[in-house]
Amino acid sequence: MPSYHILYAGDDDALPALLKDALYSRSYFVVRSPVAIARTLVRSGIEYSLLLFDADSRGAELEAYARTLGHREGTPVMLIKRGENFRSLANRIRHVVSGNDSADP
Repeated sequence: MPSYHILYAGDDDALPALLKDALYSRSYFVVRSPVAIARTLVRSGIEYSLLLFDADSRGAELEAYARTLGHREGTPVMLIKRGENFRSLANRIRHVVSGNDSADP
């Protein structure tokens, strides 16, 4: 079974744990980064299955930055809205990282 590494850069401290519960699998690893240092992780050589950012100006900025990096060209990016339903979000994540869907809602 493949494992999926997800970088979440945003303000919701609880989101990684809630997503881990909602994804029901040990193969999903969600790492949270404060927005201020997320560029360093996005720029790194760490292979992420998904970049997950808050749907605000800082998240849009991180998405634009990730798109300038050649090694992130094929990495899906999702912008999430505060208060988004976790089950719905978890389902979207499953589809995106498994290659069955685009990151756009």
